Amino acid sequence: MAWAILGLVLLVGVISWLLGNGHFGSQPDVVDDRPVPRLPEGDFTAADVRALHFATVPRGYHPRQVRALLTRVARCLDAPDETPAQASDEPIEEAVRVTAREVAESSFSLVAFGVSTSQVDEVLARLSWQLSERPVGAEAPRYGRMGDEHLPGTSEEVHTWQQ
Repeated sequence: MAWAILGLVLLVGVISWLLGNGHFGSQPDVVDDRPVPRLPEGDFTAADVRALHFATVPRGYHPRQVRALLTRVARCLDAPDETPAQASDEPIEEAVRVTAREVAESSFSLVAFGVSTSQVDEVLARLSWQLSERPVGAEAPRYGRMGDEHLPGTSEEVHTWQQ
């Protein structure tokens, strides 16, 4: 009886080792099936910013905080040459122009079932670029998974423009 138990334990051990080393195949790669926001090719318009929808993730940015900043950015894009008092009938505190630095340095609370941090960060990086002073015809750098360029407005480091 002891030999039968020892043989069974040995058999289970060998099968476990074979499974662990991938001799019976391996798990398929993880597929990220979260929805991705549709981003415009060029600069954002106010309508583009208002139409943005981000994936809901188990732990992400607070959706209302993100939406509040994006609403201010959309209002700024609606009337880029107006003063804050002309751009909105809301109190002056709510209508203050949004700067590239403010967008780049914005932070949000992390909550359960918030919006995807990587998607929001990529959109805010592009909006920060769009709102910043930049040479005419300069292309926006890529951020996040697409590149590793410096995020404008987040340090005192001098950013050199490529022409």
